[in-house]
Amino acid sequence: MKILGLGDNVFDVYENMDLAYPGGNAVNVAVNAARLGADAAYLGNVGTDDKGEIMMGVLAREGVDTARCPRPVSSTTKCCIEDVIDGERHWKRNDLGDRWAGPLELTPELIAYASTFDAVLTSCNAKMPQEVAKLAGISGIVVFDFGEKDKYRTPEYLAQVLPAVDVAQFSMSGMSREEVLAEIDRMGITCTVLATRGAASPLLCADGTVYEGLRSEGAASDTMGAGDAFITALVCDLIAAGWRKGSAPEPSMAEHALAAAAKHAQEACAQAGGFGHACLIVDGVFQERND
Repeated sequence: MKILGLGDNVFDVYENMDLAYPGGNAVNVAVNAARLGADAAYLGNVGTDDKGEIMMGVLAREGVDTARCPRPVSSTTKCCIEDVIDGERHWKRNDLGDRWAGPLELTPELIAYASTFDAVLTSCNAKMPQEVAKLAGISGIVVFDFGEKDKYRTPEYLAQVLPAVDVAQFSMSGMSREEVLAEIDRMGITCTVLATRGAASPLLCADGTVYEGLRSEGAASDTMGAGDAFITALVCDLIAAGWRKGSAPEPSMAEHALAAAAKHAQEACAQAGGFGHACLIVDGVFQERND
């Protein structure tokens, strides 16, 4: 099974703790896929600064292929800066550095490369909706995480991205089952949809059937990469069961995949950051820890 994480890479900086963690939706997906035993790759522009080198090293140690990642000359890595207070993250600002590596452009060669994967997972945070549209028609399953912000649910944005998408993922925390289904209907989405709802049970909507997963149980060290862990495990489990593009998963497939995804996401929440690999920040310099 081949899984591609396409798009963003960032460092999540916990400023008041002097800690930073490698991440970004696409990186989190690739690492989770590798940990689940898939042949995993990450594709995105990676900075040539010290942070970019750390990112590449972490991915290599996790068994993620980065051979096709462009490295724009003298480019910098994006940092999402926040404070962690009583276990809750509070966003402060984004720091792109002097010359952010930026969103990836999908050339014909890279589209052909993406076509060799069983599934390509990307998101609104990749900042490349016009590039995602180029994936329409590839043989693999295309999964797109629309996140929680309204600006990624406008008719214009949806019209640009949805034609290429086989599975649409949304964060709909605080919404009831009825509200989720009404929102999906309002957006006019007909492909398979995964709606995560924080600690409430996730909903998988496929071909007119709604499957309800398990509520999140137990204490979480950090929920940073929970959604990425969940969707990766869900897709991997469905593909392993025989699900392919152009069809709806069988009920037994969907139910098994939701349970497997819940288990994997809970395990992911037991570690800090998206998937661990903490860096200490000393005088503004990132230093990898060995724990």
